[in-house]
Amino acid sequence: MLRQTKAKLLSALTAALVVALAALFSLLSNPDGPGARDQAKPPAPADPRVAAGRRAYERLGCALCHSIAGAGNPGSPLDGVGSRHDAAALRAWIIGAEPARASLPESIARRKARYASEPDLDALVAYLQTLRTP
Repeated sequence: MLRQTKAKLLSALTAALVVALAALFSLLSNPDGPGARDQAKPPAPADPRVAAGRRAYERLGCALCHSIAGAGNPGSPLDGVGSRHDAAALRAWIIGAEPARASLPESIARRKARYASEPDLDALVAYLQTLRTP
């Protein structure tokens, strides 16, 4: 066998091994399967106002920055936020108003300010208030 052929064969076997190890690591890290975390959703709320708030959460793309019950961006989970903040504080965080604004980077505070005119803001606050620690 030529040296070039041996090198190509070794390269192909190495690539196959790397892919196999990556797949194995993925399966071990995500036992529920690919995308299982993204598909998890909290149970549907019974109160129509809370349901409208949940739809607003989804429509506004809040899961790009936040997660609920493991669904969304895990960097800023909202699980239990209703136990930690009252309605006024939740509203302040949603729209980036004081005193929450002092804790936010300016770029995020500007982005959140657009939610002040959101027609479903009260419903979104009501939905977040339902997210309580057990």
